[in-house]
Amino acid sequence: MKIEGLLTDEAILTELSEHLEQHRLALQMTQKMLAEKIIAEVREVVARWRDYADESRVHPKQRDKIQAALRLAPFLNKTRKE
Repeated sequence: MKIEGLLTDEAILTELSEHLEQHRLALQMTQKMLAEKIIAEVREVVARWRDYADESRVHPKQRDKIQAALRLAPFLNKTRKE
């Protein structure tokens, strides 16, 4: 509501609330994008476990046991679907 060219307190609060909601949604999107990027990077690093283990001369039996414990398949499949 405007009174002689000025906004009432209620109108100002409504406008401010709408602005804050838009800012909050934009911030959440940014946080979501950042989280997705970090998760993708971690998946890539974990997916290369075998390479890191071989470079570090981890015994093949131990390397394979650790890789099985990492349970990479569900993450790799999800990454491929995305």
